[in-house]
Amino acid sequence: MLPVVWLLNMMTRVLMRLMGIKLPSNVRDALSKEELRTIVTDPAR
Repeated sequence: MLPVVWLLNMMTRVLMRLMGIKLPSNVRDALSKEELRTIVTDPAR
C-alpha cells in the first residue's frame, strides 16, 4: 500500500475512534484490488 494511502487510512481510523465510531475488526477493504481495477477500467462508465 502506498505510504500516503496508509497514512490517510490511519488518520481516518483515529478520527472515527475519537468520534465514537467503531468498525468491526474483521472489516478490511470494501473492494479488492481486482474489483477496484474492474470498476476503474470499465468502458461502460
